[in-house]
Amino acid sequence: MGRLGGKVLLGGSPDPVEQVFEQMRRGASEVGMPVSRDQIMLSSMMHLDEDHDRAVDRFRDGAIREFYEFQVGVNGRPEPEGGPDIWYEQYRAKNIIGGPEHAIEKISQFAESSGGFGGMIFMSREWAGIEESRNSWRLFAEQVAPKFT
Repeated sequence: MGRLGGKVLLGGSPDPVEQVFEQMRRGASEVGMPVSRDQIMLSSMMHLDEDHDRAVDRFRDGAIREFYEFQVGVNGRPEPEGGPDIWYEQYRAKNIIGGPEHAIEKISQFAESSGGFGGMIFMSREWAGIEESRNSWRLFAEQVAPKFT
């Protein structure tokens, strides 16, 4: 890793950034390539609403439906311990679901805890509804993104 100068996409959590960057640094040094944390991208699910609790609640049913009805029921993934409510709280903790201020705080925490990275790719589902999803992206563009540019 790092010898070809490519980018790395990590999903779910900023926790492995330091380890991945160290692997990239070792690989790049073997061939004399430069390496930067800017080559590391994180991906996260995102859904925003002006009202934090409304974002959490509206996104919840679709997330649980997809995971439990599709991933567990159809794909045969093992059902997590604790049932849907516990699963959703853990899922929500790893992603950005809430109000714009929550998103700013969460992205800042990701950057701080990881030591830095190049950018984020956000995944979106219309689990809360099409208009709510459009509103989520509008909120991101108007209130969240400007804090990081």
